[in-house]
Order: sequence, then structure tokens, then C-alpha cells
Amino acid sequence: MILPLNNIEWALEGTDARPSLHPSVGNWNLKCKSHYVLGQGRVQWRRRYSEAEIEVVRRRDLKPYQRRPWTQRVGDWVKRLVAFLRDE
Repeated sequence: MILPLNNIEWALEGTDARPSLHPSVGNWNLKCKSHYVLGQGRVQWRRRYSEAEIEVVRRRDLKPYQRRPWTQRVGDWVKRLVAFLRDE
């Protein structure tokens, strides 16, 4: 199994001999649907999630990667510009 580590979703701490990884890892696409935390070099198994819980976690995990439509970004920029100009 390959875990695509990035600083958006996980924090890797500790030493090479005793790494810790937070938050938990859920292998929702695998048949086993394993769920665990790596703490001080040891696998700490967590409870099995229901399909509904998995869907909630998937949606939450995607949010940092989803970009807002360009119209919203431009609108926010215009609002900040107007607020800036009013303060001067």
C-alpha cells in the first residue's frame, strides 16, 4: 500500500525508528477497509467506519483540494479591494 503523504492531510512526526502519523489512515478503497493510526512506530488499530461515515470523511478530505469557481475568487478580490479603498 502507498500512502500519498502531504501536509494538507497528515502530520508526520517523531524519529525514523518511531514515527507517528496523524490523523488516522482509512483504507476505504480496500476490501478490508482498515483504519489505523501510526503512533511511535506502532500501528494502533481503530474501529471500522460505516459506509455513511466513510462518505462524510471523503467529502471532508476533499475540501482542501477543491478550488472555488473563478467568479467567487474575483468577487472576493473585489470586496477586499473596495474595503481597502474605503479605509484610505
